Amino acid sequence: MKQTIQLVWSVFLLGLLVGCDAIPQLPQSSDSADAPVSVQRGNTPQETVENFLSAWTDEQFETMYGLLHPRSLEVYPLEDFVDLYETTHADISFNGVSYEIGDITTQGTSTAITYDVLIDSISFGEIADNNRTMRLVETDGRWTIAWSPMDIINGMTANVRLDPTRQSPPRGDIYDTNGLPLVLENGTTYGLIMRLSDMNTEEDCTLLLSRLLLRPQAYFINIYNDYRSADSAFFVGEIDGETYQRNRADLDAICGTDIEVEFIGSKVQARNGRTYFGHGAAAHVTGYISFVQESGVYDADYWRARGYSDRDFVGLAGIEFAYQDALAGVAEQSLRLVDSSGVTLRELGTSSGSPSTSVSLTIDRELQWNTAQAFIDAWNFASPNWVTQASGGGAVVMDVNSGAILSMFSFPTFDPSIFYTETTYWSTNTTRANASSQISYATQANQFLPVEAATVNHALTQNYFPGSVFKIMSALAAGDSGTWGQDQLFNCELTWDGSQRFGDTGGIREDWRVVSDQDAAGEITMATALTTSCNPFFWEVGAIMYETSPDLLSSYVRGWGFGRPTNVYGLEAEIEAAGAIPEPTDVTFAINNVIGQGDTTVTAIQMARLVSAVANGGTLYRPYLVEQVGGNGSPVLEIIEPVVEGQLGVTDVALAIVQEGMCDVPIDPDFGTSIRAFAQAEVPPTYTSCGKTGTAQTAGAPNAWYVAYAPADNPQIAVAVIVPNSRNGSEVSAPITRRILDYYFNAPIAPYPEWWEDDYTPVELPQGVGG
Repeated sequence: MKQTIQLVWSVFLLGLLVGCDAIPQLPQSSDSADAPVSVQRGNTPQETVENFLSAWTDEQFETMYGLLHPRSLEVYPLEDFVDLYETTHADISFNGVSYEIGDITTQGTSTAITYDVLIDSISFGEIADNNRTMRLVETDGRWTIAWSPMDIINGMTANVRLDPTRQSPPRGDIYDTNGLPLVLENGTTYGLIMRLSDMNTEEDCTLLLSRLLLRPQAYFINIYNDYRSADSAFFVGEIDGETYQRNRADLDAICGTDIEVEFIGSKVQARNGRTYFGHGAAAHVTGYISFVQESGVYDADYWRARGYSDRDFVGLAGIEFAYQDALAGVAEQSLRLVDSSGVTLRELGTSSGSPSTSVSLTIDRELQWNTAQAFIDAWNFASPNWVTQASGGGAVVMDVNSGAILSMFSFPTFDPSIFYTETTYWSTNTTRANASSQISYATQANQFLPVEAATVNHALTQNYFPGSVFKIMSALAAGDSGTWGQDQLFNCELTWDGSQRFGDTGGIREDWRVVSDQDAAGEITMATALTTSCNPFFWEVGAIMYETSPDLLSSYVRGWGFGRPTNVYGLEAEIEAAGAIPEPTDVTFAINNVIGQGDTTVTAIQMARLVSAVANGGTLYRPYLVEQVGGNGSPVLEIIEPVVEGQLGVTDVALAIVQEGMCDVPIDPDFGTSIRAFAQAEVPPTYTSCGKTGTAQTAGAPNAWYVAYAPADNPQIAVAVIVPNSRNGSEVSAPITRRILDYYFNAPIAPYPEWWEDDYTPVELPQGVGG
């Protein structure tokens, strides 16, 4: 009886659908006009159904569409057909489908096939959808499907739809190593609105805004120009609640934020939501969140495969991305089939949720903020000088005895909340009205972000020529291999010619002291060669090492983790740069490499790890950012311990040579290349440190490096600072490193060099730069 009813219905339906004998040309989607729809012919009705269902499990929608009857093609254009499936798959969290063919009833040119479907859902497990019927018509010698939405979900029609509900738990918070919040789900953020006529002085207000919002002063001056003539109120940015309360008196007194504006009211507008400490101070560490459909990095299919819906917030970078599942928890979900009035016709699935989990980092929040301040102060102070050339900068501060990252900052930075696109709590005067320009500022290069966009992480994802900081590795290799003895002397003259002895084709090479108009260093040991950054010594040593074995230096350096990512624990998903340690093909190549030029590149975090190993006696730790998952009111799920990945593996003598050479760099009055930033500074440091300058030649202005560890006798931290395309490392990165160390040791803050306020003059580089 059942088969008879089905057959009668099939004949009735076909009477409605069959309008012509020939199969018409299939309609094409507007964006795929050059790609015809794939048609997979079935010799029998069952083969057609099996082809359709097999294509469904692989989400080959155009293949499925090619099996439809001509009348179905008219009723459901390809775009609508695909949209129905994609929307349903998103609602279900589709992960595939299996099927079982049942009865097959054929009469003339029509067939009805019963079948059961088992839909695999990431969110709901297996959803059984049984007792379905697919109807087919033989047209022009092939079997086609008289398709309707019931072939997606049994019972679905134009008036019956899926109703997925999700109740997500509050997103987890992110804390620093001291339990202070870096990211709060229910924090308070203050949007700041300014008016020029209310400022005490533009200069003072601009400087205050620059330090609080971590934008160059030129950024604000450009905004002012758009509102100066009309004296209008304008939005400048957001700060977190703590920062606002701490600086509220200054904002009122200097910027006039306590003066209300007609039609706007208060110039400080609060909102509650996900709040980031410093709104840019740790942006490259914490990352940010956005809706799945607005992510722009990972497409919706990626997130659907992980069980998220299009309107879920997901992490798109940093810790927010790497720990998305822990921070998001699991939503409580249900899936129903409902009619147009909302009455439930079928319960398809439910899943219970679980709470989110907080994440604690190794970051010291105060040090992270102060590292950011060191950069913004440098950028503002040197705005007429090397800032006109620089493409940004980055710094890493690492615990030498564990590999824990205490701060990691990249300049320029951005406010993570601009990607947090929930609109319900925003007025037209706050960030949402400025979201487009703010996101452009963060993701695109412009005049206030020289060359690079703010989302670029200069500390982690960029390769740089290292210049003379590479001499640390060269000295370690030379000392350990016996290439040069601890007390063996070398006469460091102003030029070096290796053409006759070694076959160097680089001509007569100049030491960096030539363009600095300094006397030759004279007879020195290897430790002093490192202190004074004597290029001729390292060219000589590089040539000897190459003669001993072409890969002698490169094999040492690769063994210390260069040429591959450090795989920072907590940011495994980030695209960390690997650097490059090429094996030289001739002696000239080797001579360039030994001073960090040629094709050699490194990252700031690689240098911080190496300097940590020099400081701690030779242990190479895996850098890590996450200290604990859980806690702060929820169960502790994971505690991360330091991981030893290897040893420098050099002799005590070789290590002592490098330590001696680095520790004299900030203090030696004759040879120390960073002495002006340290021992001979206007404010000498109250702590000891060891360091190394680096100036790497590029196609433009040189890369400025400084690496250090401190204190000298009982090291705690290592610092690596890179300011690409600026000036010499001793002139730029050494003062910034000094400022970071001053903050860390709570020491008197040394002022930045006065000459930074002068106009920029190109840096004269000798042949074979390495100072």
